[in-house]
Amino acid sequence: EEAERNGFLLEEKVLVKQTPKHQHFRAMLLFGKENQEVINHEIMIKNHDGVYSDEFIYLLKDYYLD
Repeated sequence: EEAERNGFLLEEKVLVKQTPKHQHFRAMLLFGKENQEVINHEIMIKNHDGVYSDEFIYLLKDYYLD
């Protein structure tokens, strides 16, 4: 509501889960000024094997040193 009052519209919503068995524990929201269809997406931090998922690694690649 606060974003809308300031002229921003939801563009993308990413729900985050620890693993496939867990419930969502966080939402990342992207706002912009253009009216468009909202993109909904989900990522998991770790996959079924307990290994960091490719999406999670890609999302945080700029924060880790090789």
